[in-house]
Amino acid sequence: TLCPLVLVPPGARTWQPGGSGGTIQVLVPLNGSPTTALSLEPVSRLLQRCPVTLHILHIVQAGAEPPSEVGAFSASRYVDQPQHYWPHWMTEFAARSSDVFRHCPRDVTLSVGEPGAEILRVARERASDFIVLVWKGDLSEDRAQTLQKVLKGIPCPVLIVRSAVEAAA
Repeated sequence: TLCPLVLVPPGARTWQPGGSGGTIQVLVPLNGSPTTALSLEPVSRLLQRCPVTLHILHIVQAGAEPPSEVGAFSASRYVDQPQHYWPHWMTEFAARSSDVFRHCPRDVTLSVGEPGAEILRVARERASDFIVLVWKGDLSEDRAQTLQKVLKGIPCPVLIVRSAVEAAA
């Protein structure tokens, strides 16, 4: 589909407007590429209407290549003074990759591991009400491994947004 798609697992805890839930806790994994951030523009417009706290997650996977897209911003492979580097990196990452969410309160978390498993772990730890994923449109066996893993274990509703580049093709 070219339209955003919401999947709700059976028995999922749902957020109720005006209820005891307060703000909606939204988990948005970002890879640091401009295309991913651009793909989230429609989601941003939707979230402007809701009381939202955004949890931006960047996952570094051992042995994986960083995004090759021009303008991509990912974690450094070498850091000699993390106590100085990481706060700056988090601020810069949030500014570059999530400008579309500038109206939302947000935090940035850096995680290391297999992306699908890390998304599920963080979603459970943060008691996320919603996960937003950008998908390139291909579910063949060797593609969309993160999406497939998340869909097999989703603890809450997931909004799947088609990549801006893939949707235009």
